[in-house]
Amino acid sequence: MNTKRKITLLVALVLATAIVVFADYDLRRAGSRVYVDSVGEIRMQPVTGKGTTFASGTVKFTGATVTGLNGSAIDAGTISAARLPAAFNSLTFATGKTVALTDADSLSVGGVIVPQHISTTLCCLGASSASGDAVFVANRAYQVTAVRAVWSHIGGSGAAATIEKLTGTTAPGSGTAILTSAFDLTTTANTVGAGSLSATVGNLQLAAGDRLGVKLSGTLTALTGLNITIQLKAI
Repeated sequence: MNTKRKITLLVALVLATAIVVFADYDLRRAGSRVYVDSVGEIRMQPVTGKGTTFASGTVKFTGATVTGLNGSAIDAGTISAARLPAAFNSLTFATGKTVALTDADSLSVGGVIVPQHISTTLCCLGASSASGDAVFVANRAYQVTAVRAVWSHIGGSGAAATIEKLTGTTAPGSGTAILTSAFDLTTTANTVGAGSLSATVGNLQLAAGDRLGVKLSGTLTALTGLNITIQLKAI
């Protein structure tokens, strides 16, 4: 056997030995472990209380399924803010899937601000007003989240105002009260008061086409400048 062939065989033998040795390699240091087994699985097991740090550069998972990041599975339904890029142009959800939004005041969609909360004011009511003079008509499903009122001059004996939900052909004054008690219009003027909402959620929810109106009662003589602002959220 000539020298060149001997060298070739020797190199091949060394490479084969290296492959066999590397095919089942276990490195341990101070409790941490890097293990490459014969089926190609690479495991990094840091010592308790420590983490695995990748040097600067790009970490690629080509064709791989990543089942856990930041201590939880990415496919478990929750993606933390830390996993999202600083900005993205679109977000796609599978058919039938939904996304829950918090009580943020607005949501930006395609650069357009879509309010999650809206408010409507039943304005400028007084002694000459009647129940139903001011009405809000829902263009979609909403839920009342707050009601506030202020008036510039008090009314007469027993003067009061509440907000009612009107459905179908229900006449103003005959609807469902959404407050547990009416605003007392005989108390101090020019002082904003907050209404106490009904504990029955259904009373607070409106479908498209439902209405909100003011229901007045008592002696309204001298009442002026009654403004009632209703805050609603889309549902």
